[in-house]
Amino acid sequence: MPVSDPSVVKHVVDQVKAWAKWFNILSIRNAQPGIELQFTLKGSQTRDPMARVGRPDMGVVEGETVEATLTNNSTSALYVAMLDLSSDGSISVVYPEVEGSSEVLQPDKVLTRTLTTFVPKGRSVVTDILKVFASYKPIDLSPLSQSAIKGGFRSGELDPLQALLMDSTTGTRGVLNTRLTLGAWTTTQRVLVVKRKRS
Repeated sequence: MPVSDPSVVKHVVDQVKAWAKWFNILSIRNAQPGIELQFTLKGSQTRDPMARVGRPDMGVVEGETVEATLTNNSTSALYVAMLDLSSDGSISVVYPEVEGSSEVLQPDKVLTRTLTTFVPKGRSVVTDILKVFASYKPIDLSPLSQSAIKGGFRSGELDPLQALLMDSTTGTRGVLNTRLTLGAWTTTQRVLVVKRKRS
């Protein structure tokens, strides 16, 4: 886009807002979660000898499958959901697969999902941060997608985690006179580096 284009300022502002949202979501965490959730990644084949350079949790080649496993070590059932924050700036809901649905992981149970890796067109490598949210109440991650947000929330008071998720889409919170009650929820994340296959 030429600098002389009248829409260039709006374009840059939109890009800055999108990256600010990406980093806001990446930084969401609860210092006192009260929930024990284990998150592991296992690749079908980890061929990349440089996988640990830069300290990702795993390095793979595009097309390989990765098993993402969640283990509920808490004493109560958890609602779980997973985002993929990609280094291309995109944000997508990986789990649950049906938009707007709520998935429950019972105590001492394991949930495994197989993900197929790919590299976006025009890139040779991409870093995916898989971020899991877990709560005792249903979680809706759809507002966090970088694409257009469809629909809205039900009327009524939002759960503390859901209110925080909604705030991450609108930028900074501003100054609050009251202390934010975070409630019982947690996040955990793993970093996956995917490289394009060499010809």
